[in-house]
Amino acid sequence: MVETFIEPVTPTGSPTTSNSFQPESKFVIQTPMKVAVSYAGETEARVKVISQLIHDNLTTPENPFPVFYAPKFQDELSGLNGMGKLLQIYRNASLVVVFLSAAYNKSPFCEEEWRAIRSRFIYGQQREQRDRLLFVKLNEFNADELRLVPDDFYIDGLKYNDQEVADLIISRWRKVEEMPLQ
Repeated sequence: MVETFIEPVTPTGSPTTSNSFQPESKFVIQTPMKVAVSYAGETEARVKVISQLIHDNLTTPENPFPVFYAPKFQDELSGLNGMGKLLQIYRNASLVVVFLSAAYNKSPFCEEEWRAIRSRFIYGQQREQRDRLLFVKLNEFNADELRLVPDDFYIDGLKYNDQEVADLIISRWRKVEEMPLQ
């Protein structure tokens, strides 16, 4: 998650018709996302590219906004209880991707997101829900500060290019998409 939003961007997509995506609310972020990403500002440039690649692959007329990448939803996040909105997104997404980096656990935003993510996947859910959490390492990070253990594996983003990382995330999403969210 970025510490500051750089530019306002409103989600755009196909015009709404009776056969297209119609969220229960006019706020897209109130509809569960297929993929939600959590990251520190230092990795924003790379996460933006990877998120767009995932978006391009998962977008359908029924769901033109499949990926939660915070800067694209600034208009919806702004206002009272913005952190509460973010946390709800991570609680409801089909797949949550945490981009691990040296700055991840130092960001106040990421710290709050990480608490919600840990609560959902480590403390509060059944084991099968843990498959809905995916780690991607973008640079060296302190696993101890995040309370990760040696058998908490990640995709090593230092070894893969952006398209390969996006493909791995999409592959994981396809495997969990049929699982009940509970």
